[in-house]
Amino acid sequence: MSYSRDVLHVGEIGSGQLAKACNNLLHWIHCVGNYEALLLAKRYGVDAQRMREILLKSPGYNNTLERWDGTRFTWHEKDMDVVLDLAQAGGLVLPLSGQTDQLIKLLTPADVRDLLYGPEAHYLGRRVIAINSEAGSA
Repeated sequence: MSYSRDVLHVGEIGSGQLAKACNNLLHWIHCVGNYEALLLAKRYGVDAQRMREILLKSPGYNNTLERWDGTRFTWHEKDMDVVLDLAQAGGLVLPLSGQTDQLIKLLTPADVRDLLYGPEAHYLGRRVIAINSEAGSA
């Protein structure tokens, strides 16, 4: 019995695992990119949820952003370990993958909830609120 609705032939035995690793890499890159894009909007006083709605209708669309409220940030360490192991075994230098591996460890569902619906968000140890807010940013 298959794990997903679609069963796609990728190539030789083991290629399916490679496809899964590529998909997972993009998912975690999207998580970090989505967070940073929405944090930038929030910092400049644009509602992050409204910016999300706009991005879902723009070239910035990604399925991760569409399902953003449901992202649980589970398995990222395993997924990124697989990607980085494949890169190392293949003699590749993938700096974005390395950065994503480190940054995704810092994000939680509560961070996304605060970013989308709260008055402030946190990232890399900093509290972020709109520039035009009275308190500024710590």
